[in-house]
Amino acid sequence: MAEEAKRAAVYVPWATFKNALDQLSQGIPSRIDRSVFPGMAWNLQNQLFTGMKFLGLITSDDEPTAALDDLVKGTDSERKEKLKRVLEQRYADLIAMDLTKATRDHFEEKLGALYGVTGDTRDRAARFFLNAAKYAGVPLSTFIAPAKEGGANGTRRIRSSAPRSRVVKKPMPPVVPASDSGTPSGTSKTVTLKSGGALTFSATLDLFALDAKDRLFVFHLIDQLEQYASGAWKPGS
Repeated sequence: MAEEAKRAAVYVPWATFKNALDQLSQGIPSRIDRSVFPGMAWNLQNQLFTGMKFLGLITSDDEPTAALDDLVKGTDSERKEKLKRVLEQRYADLIAMDLTKATRDHFEEKLGALYGVTGDTRDRAARFFLNAAKYAGVPLSTFIAPAKEGGANGTRRIRSSAPRSRVVKKPMPPVVPASDSGTPSGTSKTVTLKSGGALTFSATLDLFALDAKDRLFVFHLIDQLEQYASGAWKPGS
């Protein structure tokens, strides 16, 4: 559809979208704006409103449509059937590829080409559609069905019958508290300056969580302090 290609597919988290429908089922205001969802993060509001416009649930002027009013009414099973019709209309070209046979890669490539989404946005758009389709009962192949919790890409993890090797954990070195009682627990290093006074370097971090650039920076500072304490430090070293 030409109209579909003008807008990015919905990429708001499915849970956010479903919760918004639940909230609107209590009553639809004359305009869907930020004040309707005061506890929702700004970026999620943007994604939600963009997605609702794509699905034809609100107009370009943020006014609710008859489709939104109809969607939030009725029982959960009725809502599923109504959402299925919305998806079949708004994602007609995508569904036409026969999602009962498509692979995950083929599905995502088609979605990106049809709706102009790439990278992380395409990944989130794929997750939204697959979760919405599963909820609404749109037939999907086993290759692209949403993953169960703990799995990936719709595949189930197979437990191995082989015995698992026992891993012996080494005790972690003790954490040295900082000298300043107002500083959170962590590692600290204090050197006495030749001109009087002292300099304390305190760090509260997880060394294994640092990226390569941060590790180089932190260990460079530590080396500088060690060199100064031993008298080997020189300016520019």
